[in-house]
Amino acid sequence: MHTHISRDDRIVIADGLRRKETLSFIAGRIRKDKGSVSREIKRNKNNKGEYFVPSANRLARERRKNSKQKYRLIENDINLSRLIEEKLEPLVSPEVIAHEFGIHHQTVYFWLYRTRLDLLPQLPQRCRKR
Repeated sequence: MHTHISRDDRIVIADGLRRKETLSFIAGRIRKDKGSVSREIKRNKNNKGEYFVPSANRLARERRKNSKQKYRLIENDINLSRLIEEKLEPLVSPEVIAHEFGIHHQTVYFWLYRTRLDLLPQLPQRCRKR
């Protein structure tokens, strides 16, 4: 099963590099492939070629966040976001709006919770749980 390299794994990698351990040995300690460890080091080392856990963790988080930007339908289409904003009112649910535009209702909900928290009071439940 594929899993991302965690902060704890990065600590083990940095420790192994300081001790001058082989990539195979480091990979065995964190139960990852040595190619994954090699790519992790190559991607996240600084300009001097040093691998530090805080900067590696920050770079990995930024890459992960930015990797999804091009697939976000509503954020990338200003007209669509404007139309959804206009249609959204307490008597019209995101399911109905999504059906009108041919997108999944979860896409609308994720967009609201990710970027437009100001529109949550316009949902039919008005931020209340049942």
